[in-house]
Amino acid sequence: MIREKIKFFSGNNDSVAEKNIIFISYRHIDAGYRDKILKLLKDLQGISIWYDDYLSAGEFFDYEIQEVLMLSDCIVQLVTKNYFEQGSYTMNREVPLAREMGLKVIAVLCDDIPQKIYDYLQNNADYICSANDASTVAQAVQSMNQAIANQPPEEQFFRLAKRIHTWYITPAEMFILAKGYKTYTDSAKYQNFPENLTEDVAKHYAQLAALSGIPEAEKLVQEWETHNE
Repeated sequence: MIREKIKFFSGNNDSVAEKNIIFISYRHIDAGYRDKILKLLKDLQGISIWYDDYLSAGEFFDYEIQEVLMLSDCIVQLVTKNYFEQGSYTMNREVPLAREMGLKVIAVLCDDIPQKIYDYLQNNADYICSANDASTVAQAVQSMNQAIANQPPEEQFFRLAKRIHTWYITPAEMFILAKGYKTYTDSAKYQNFPENLTEDVAKHYAQLAALSGIPEAEKLVQEWETHNE
């Protein structure tokens, strides 16, 4: 559970909860490439960005990184020869966690890499682009945003389910979670629900979504109330 709000870089004043969250994965030796990519990303719409300068003071970094990955929609890998070195935290920890959590993967090629690494990326990244061509990076982010927006209801539900009890759920997303719980409770997919998505939580989300003025949420609350009479 997220204990407090995590800091993100956002190009404008829109709520972080209204955006797709990008996790920047890189080796510290490649901080120059990180700064270059941040300049490319900062003016793009629909995203908030996290990188390790936003680690909270005094936090155990591995735990907070797990929390941020849990919230994130996408991991941007700054791919250099250093990135794939044996024993690197990026490859041993960040990448496996991101893939396990189903994040979109944008690989940004920052320098010449061996063919075997490029082959690996072709099989494991959703998008491959170049740090030397800003248009490819922007196109990858826009494609990622569109892919998430067009996810079918079931995929939306399981993407949002990892954010239970965080600060980063909008009323519209609460409705998706409540409706998804009611829809999938009796299916084989029920075993994949996070433990803290209970019926009481789902009902509470439906009520909050209804209070925010979502008509479909009001109907869902009424269905639950009728069922319990």
